[in-house]
Amino acid sequence: FDYVKTEHWQDNPNTKAPATAIANGREATEFFGRNKLVAEIDTEEMRRVSRHVVASGRSFSTADRKLAALSKMMRFALEKGVIPKTHKVPMYRNDNERMRFLTKEEAQKLLKLWRDWHQPEAHAFTVFALHTGARLGAIMDLRWNAFGPGFNTVLFLGGDKKSRARTLPMSKAAKEAVLSMQRLHPDARGPFQHMMGSNGKARSLRELWDDMQSTLGWDDVVIHTLRHTCASWLVQSGVDLKRIQMWL
Repeated sequence: FDYVKTEHWQDNPNTKAPATAIANGREATEFFGRNKLVAEIDTEEMRRVSRHVVASGRSFSTADRKLAALSKMMRFALEKGVIPKTHKVPMYRNDNERMRFLTKEEAQKLLKLWRDWHQPEAHAFTVFALHTGARLGAIMDLRWNAFGPGFNTVLFLGGDKKSRARTLPMSKAAKEAVLSMQRLHPDARGPFQHMMGSNGKARSLRELWDDMQSTLGWDDVVIHTLRHTCASWLVQSGVDLKRIQMWL
């Protein structure tokens, strides 16, 4: 990382957005740690990086940018004789994993697991995410004043360069999910604020999701998959792509 940062990214007029490239390279490096042998970083190890990024609520394109930076470092390692070969970089735009979404049966299986585990918060979050298609961060940031009268609408403020403020109608299921959180946590700042981290006996969404992946064998189902699922279900229902794009 230090070598590529100095020799390729930094002050290089041919590098587009060098600060971003450096930040992406640094995150990939920190994921493995500086003592990780470059020769040990194969395709599956690179896939772990992308899964980590998506699991944190960021987009597939963001994960691809981390992998692109890592790929650049690997190519330099090859040129300098540090490694004898490079491995395939599992970019989401080329990888079948990108297309992962839940079927209706899988969604019901996931929701049943939350019920069996007596996790109403995780159940409500999953329903809300499936019915709104919102990103993890946008859902976690919601305050009660984002909801319209009778909880019939929800306002997402955007918050990143790809999303703009938009008001979405609330389905009956999404509305009930939010109301259930209001009943459980009437003093919270928003419906899902308490799920951002461990708090006393409560378990964070991340901890629960990791356990779910292990129990169901769904390593390829990350939280962002719920957003993909919402879009896929809308397509299957015959909604036109422009309307889905505006919704998301």
